Amino acid sequence: MSVDTKKKVIAFIDDLMFRSKVNAAAKALSLDVEYIRDFAGIEKSLEASRPCLMVLDLHIKSLDPLQTIKLLKSKPGLSDVPLLGYFSHVQDDLKKMAEEAGCDTVLPRSKFSADLTNILGKYA
Repeated sequence: MSVDTKKKVIAFIDDLMFRSKVNAAAKALSLDVEYIRDFAGIEKSLEASRPCLMVLDLHIKSLDPLQTIKLLKSKPGLSDVPLLGYFSHVQDDLKKMAEEAGCDTVLPRSKFSADLTNILGKYA
């Protein structure tokens, strides 16, 4: 593990607009953000340092979000790291499936976006 004391967020986000918002909020809180697009990236990231939070766009195109939740929550070293998912508010069924898969917190995209600094601040 790294001796760097700066906390890290692992994010599974393809959308450039949301990446920009997450980057701005994280920078203000002195958090590093590492974006991961595949499962191999998780192993590499863990070698560097343990995250304080994982954020998952439940509409991500590069991964199966429900399978990703199950993988993250079954992985030693990650199972107890808070996992926050966000979704389009018109898809309540997706919220329920994410919670059943093991996602700790599931928020509508609008709430996630509006409260992003406060949300990340809880883990900074």
